[in-house]
Amino acid sequence: MTTSGLIIPSSCNTIGEENTVKRISAIAAALAGALTLMSGPLQAQSGNVYFYCYLVDGTHSTVYYTGVFEGYYGNNSRFSNEFTDYIHDAYAGTIGTADCYTRHSYSDASSEKSQTRSSKLRVYRDAVDTGWTP
Repeated sequence: MTTSGLIIPSSCNTIGEENTVKRISAIAAALAGALTLMSGPLQAQSGNVYFYCYLVDGTHSTVYYTGVFEGYYGNNSRFSNEFTDYIHDAYAGTIGTADCYTRHSYSDASSEKSQTRSSKLRVYRDAVDTGWTP
């Protein structure tokens, strides 16, 4: 038997059993929706991408990293300038200019940041995760 898109098992002989199946289906749908919301955005909203930035201070053998954050693609240079200013203010004597990189998903940006961090640690002594986001 089908009721408003639900397939009710033929073993359901009463209205009460049909209502129970409907309630269980509604609960399952609500849980699936909640899990989707909890997992976070998989893709950036239209026109947006995910960024991470880093600044290499070769003189002091240190690389400074932002957190991964969502933003409009056209703001790349703005984010680079803001992070550079932040680092120079927060870490006196730091030399360098930040570069920012983009990916279309949070997981891709996070993964690439992690790979970049690992490769930079082969060259530079220290890595600082600042957690900075605009």
